[in-house]
Amino acid sequence: MRKSLLLAAFIVSILNTMAQQTPNGIRVVTGELINKVTSLKNLKPDPSLNPPVSRDLTGLVIKKTWKEEVKDFGTNATGDPVVQKDFYNPKKLTNGAEEGPLVGTKVVQNYDGMGFTNVAPADPCLTQGPNHVIQMINGSQGSYFRIWDKTGANVVAQTYMYQVIATPGYTGFGDPIVLYDQFSGRYFLSEFGASGGVTTYANTLIFAVSATNDPSGAWNIYKFVDNSAFIDYPHYSVWPNAIFGTSNDFNTAGTAYLGSSVMAFDKNAMIAGAASPTMIRTLPSFFSTGVTPTSKPRTMAPISISGPTAPADPNTGFFLYYHDDNLTASTTDVDSVGIINMKPDFTTPANTTITVGGQMTVAAFKSQVCASRACVPGGSAYDAISDRFMHRVSYRNFGTYEAIVANHTVDANYPVLPAKAGIRWYELRRSGGAWGVQQQGTYAPDADGRWMGGISINSKGQIALAFNHSGSGKFASIYFTGRNSTDPAGQMVYDEGTLQVGSAYGTFSNRWGDYNDLETDVTNDSLFWFTAMYGAANWKTRVSSFKLEPLPALDARTIGIISPANGLAQCSNTITPQVTIRNAGTTTLTSLNIYTKIDNNPVSAPFAWTGSLNITQSANVTLPNITTTTGAHTLKIFVGEPNGSLDENNNQMTQPNQALQYLHLSQVL
Repeated sequence: MRKSLLLAAFIVSILNTMAQQTPNGIRVVTGELINKVTSLKNLKPDPSLNPPVSRDLTGLVIKKTWKEEVKDFGTNATGDPVVQKDFYNPKKLTNGAEEGPLVGTKVVQNYDGMGFTNVAPADPCLTQGPNHVIQMINGSQGSYFRIWDKTGANVVAQTYMYQVIATPGYTGFGDPIVLYDQFSGRYFLSEFGASGGVTTYANTLIFAVSATNDPSGAWNIYKFVDNSAFIDYPHYSVWPNAIFGTSNDFNTAGTAYLGSSVMAFDKNAMIAGAASPTMIRTLPSFFSTGVTPTSKPRTMAPISISGPTAPADPNTGFFLYYHDDNLTASTTDVDSVGIINMKPDFTTPANTTITVGGQMTVAAFKSQVCASRACVPGGSAYDAISDRFMHRVSYRNFGTYEAIVANHTVDANYPVLPAKAGIRWYELRRSGGAWGVQQQGTYAPDADGRWMGGISINSKGQIALAFNHSGSGKFASIYFTGRNSTDPAGQMVYDEGTLQVGSAYGTFSNRWGDYNDLETDVTNDSLFWFTAMYGAANWKTRVSSFKLEPLPALDARTIGIISPANGLAQCSNTITPQVTIRNAGTTTLTSLNIYTKIDNNPVSAPFAWTGSLNITQSANVTLPNITTTTGAHTLKIFVGEPNGSLDENNNQMTQPNQALQYLHLSQVL
């Protein structure tokens, strides 16, 4: 049955109230300038500021593992139709260390960020400006931040947010987000917490705003208090006129999930050092009309602007949500992605409008990877966090069109068991009309799990995807891949690059993430910056930058031997090898020589393959019979001379014009 989209278009007027809920679920909150810091570099910790411990190894102390109860109502989908299956992972181990990909990806900066703080998860996030990189993570008393220069040299040591907030009676809970505002040249540090005598739920949102584009200098500190709900999982984005945000809200007793809110903060007032900037916020009831509780768009995420150019209307912020038909009992729901627009008016809040900016049917998916918080293999298994868009969602204005890229974790094996975490990603486009799905894919190329993705798009149209990776007998590692604008739609064509290999499980109660962070460099957007957790005796974090360099025109590979089966005894001493070849170059592959070698015997005469394979395409090839003596043997298969020329990927040359692409293990004949 064809299913219809859920949310109808709407416009809502905002009443000018002071932290009071209106009949349509809208609130206006007045913020407060609570502190001015003259220099972070010279900040002297105040030992009298010692807020209580708010986080431990299982999460937020007052919240623990609250999570919306998810009920799977089933779906008409028969599986994920856009899983990327044609993939070759060329990483190999040498003395236990990965050597990385053959070609394409290049790591520039790669160093450890802030480490274990006796909590889980770390919630690592990152931003960078012209000269600095800032990372934030969770600590036991709120959030930590640290500042480096672009070469990785320390500028400001690891510091607790409560030291710059410097307000007695405030307890930081963490969930940090750090932003660089390319429109004003300012930085924003944020966290949530509790104040005003409240101790059992988060009622306070904190923003620290740099006074200049030097983050080691002066800052103004603001707080916004709303006692109406437990404001959880706040995320933000920078626009020319505002900081836009979302939160997942619970009731103050912590017994019920309420839904998602969208928010707007008067950015320019905070930059100017105003005493009382305005926050405009919806409450979840705004979205609940005609929608059952399990279908509220909890996956709301603010959309960040990458690059220097805002949309044609720079004052209207964008938010993204997805709808999974598995999560509702309705027979008319459909897997879809939607955009919500918010245009705040901080002078006259009643003029603020919120509208649905676009709704798009997408390829079927199942977002729930596991019923518990432990389903990604590796150690005791990791929490997939598969019920929301990952941080961060990015927008870029190319002039002739606009693009949004986003990702979330799905069950890439559905309906086959066991479930497998893969990354569903989208590029949405608008060119003078409505938003539409330009391309989409689910990145799950082998048996391992990939989750906690970060995605971004640069001015060349290159899309980078970075993520955590683990599997049976493996621990949470950090990899990345990507694609060019001219590559086949829905495909990540770059070999996976390695940023850090996990060495141990590294967490507690399965908690991981809850978000990683990928963005383009503000001065050279060929560079992508990423931060994430990785597994060690206790978790660690990594700060990295990387490039997607031009792929070779000619790069042919073998990606697997189909026959003979590895280690399986044969009834005859004659075998008929079958191999899968792949075009990893940008030029259509029309001819290729394939060679075989048994043990230390000479390499065979070339077998000439002809056909037509575009980039990322593969083909199965049956080779001539090989007769050898009875016993255990090692079969090697080589490819060479693609299109009659030299293979440009010569990392593993064994003889002129022949690159060793695959080593098949011992074979009993």
